[in-house]
Amino acid sequence: MFRNRELRSHAIYTCTDWCGGVYATPTYQGSRSGGNIACAWGVMNLLGREGYVERAKRVIGSAHKLRDAARNIHGIEVVGNPQEHADTLSR
Repeated sequence: MFRNRELRSHAIYTCTDWCGGVYATPTYQGSRSGGNIACAWGVMNLLGREGYVERAKRVIGSAHKLRDAARNIHGIEVVGNPQEHADTLSR
């Protein structure tokens, strides 16, 4: 994966200032499973751009419904506006 040991040395991460003891990982990815990345790649290939955008719009629509419902509950303040990010999906 790396041309030489010197390049590989930049990918190694260690942390000794952590309450759980010494943490070290030999990759950029850290302790994340490669299976999750492979699944995401597979789903993106299955859905394609249009399928992904359609599902994202449904998720954002659900977020708006939840936001609006929360605004109608006494004592709850909604912070932020997900619409700012949703506008980029229609491009």
